[in-house]
Amino acid sequence: MRHTGTKEIETERLILRPFAEADLQDMLQNWISDPEIQHEYGEPCYPDAESAGALLQKWIASYADPAFYRWAVIERESGKNIGQIAFCRVYSDCKTAEIEYCIGKAFWGKGYAGEALSAVIAHTFAHTEFEKLEAYHRAENRKSGRVLEKSEMHVTENVERFRRGGETPEGEVCYCIRRDGMDYSGITEDFIRSCANFGIKYVPDAPLCFRVIIKLLYENDWARARQLLEANPQAFADEHRWMILDSAVGMCLNEVTDRQGNRCRDEAEMKHGRTYFPTEDCIAFIAYLLENGADPHLPERFPQLQNLDDVESDAEQQTGFHFDCSAVRALLKQYWN
Repeated sequence: MRHTGTKEIETERLILRPFAEADLQDMLQNWISDPEIQHEYGEPCYPDAESAGALLQKWIASYADPAFYRWAVIERESGKNIGQIAFCRVYSDCKTAEIEYCIGKAFWGKGYAGEALSAVIAHTFAHTEFEKLEAYHRAENRKSGRVLEKSEMHVTENVERFRRGGETPEGEVCYCIRRDGMDYSGITEDFIRSCANFGIKYVPDAPLCFRVIIKLLYENDWARARQLLEANPQAFADEHRWMILDSAVGMCLNEVTDRQGNRCRDEAEMKHGRTYFPTEDCIAFIAYLLENGADPHLPERFPQLQNLDDVESDAEQQTGFHFDCSAVRALLKQYWN
């Protein structure tokens, strides 16, 4: 495939560009010397100018290779280097790349990682020949997980990193997105026909069948997600239902209502001083999953009441608005024992 290298990308709040020597001090101050940040995406810590500078020079020299893709994440308002996003692995033979990213702790809670990820995905499919982008996070790394959950990417069974090593992910949650944006697989002929009836495109080489539900949840189409479950009960084994529940709880504030029933999905539509709630159709879908065997105690490392507490507090921290998830919390408690 033909590679294009690291081209500058701009968003409303960020500039993504190749690294430069002038980035060193910001890198040290904001992220590369922080063990917690580096550990989160599996990289060593570079505690001083000598070690970080050597790495920076290596990256700068690598830009001579058009198959090298690594962007410095620059906060537009301050001009500071606040992190990075990169294709840490490139598989030219199948036109696939694996994405990694990090943002300094002082800049968490502003949605910068998601903004950078969306911009790189859009740029890649508009200006390169890549057909697929992949990422993964360790299951205990919920911060990175929420970035991927809210992104255009979909959960998938495996990624090239593990597949080529003959490995099955254990403790990692894998994501991908194809150029067409969809990712379904392991689906029976009946399920394919059912998808067609709902106007959903089927892609043969994608992973497990319940991924289609995650796609629908991301679009807040709770009613159609339930229809697909009801139409294809054999396609969704009990072991998978908690994963759908985990996604539903994690996305329950993607679209909200106020006390008057006005729906809001964008912060621009919301007003300070008001309380916002998950929508009735979201609550009904979560109730349906619980009634049909989804286990709120799973995953054991992060059960659903803890997941909901995190979703609620993160949303308030990131937006400054007040959210009330008591209806979802009451449902989870109802099925807790």
